[in-house]
Amino acid sequence: MTRQDALNWLNAQKGKSLDYDNQYGIQCVDFFNYYYLYLTGRNPYTDGYGVPGAKDLWNIATSRFTKIANNPNDAN
Repeated sequence: MTRQDALNWLNAQKGKSLDYDNQYGIQCVDFFNYYYLYLTGRNPYTDGYGVPGAKDLWNIATSRFTKIANNPNDAN
């Protein structure tokens, strides 16, 4: 998978309502769950990402990807 593949997937989700777990309605953590599944082919809950909200994802230890802190001054 290329960076462009990942960007294409993200762009294809514009305007969609994604509810990964079919609980609590549509939440931002659902978007992460679908993206994680797309990138890894794995269920995020199986890999320890079953968190109540997206804000909790930063605190999950992972070896699957590198976490990059958001820099609002960096357009990348």
